[in-house]
Amino acid sequence: MNQHVKLRGSPPGSSSTVYFSPDGTLVVEFYDFGEEAQSSMGNDVAFLLHLDPAAQAQFASSIGAEGPLLDAIAARFANYFEVRKWLDAHSIPYRHEFDSWA
Repeated sequence: MNQHVKLRGSPPGSSSTVYFSPDGTLVVEFYDFGEEAQSSMGNDVAFLLHLDPAAQAQFASSIGAEGPLLDAIAARFANYFEVRKWLDAHSIPYRHEFDSWA
């Protein structure tokens, strides 16, 4: 459950990853370590989406995932923003978190 999968299309100075937390929650993370984050926030920042098991099942069904969910997400979405847009468009619930001390 410690596997982190990096998504392929994050802007320079950032990364998007998906992984399962120790409690089984699916986490979609956008980590911004670029100059703009430094100048506007004073440090690196992270935006996280947390999906519980019921939301994970809804998400997997909506994208037609037939294998491991992390692999299906990485194959379909380039970054955090695409995932969030999909979740919103399909009314899939998640908890949003902002970490200003990433």
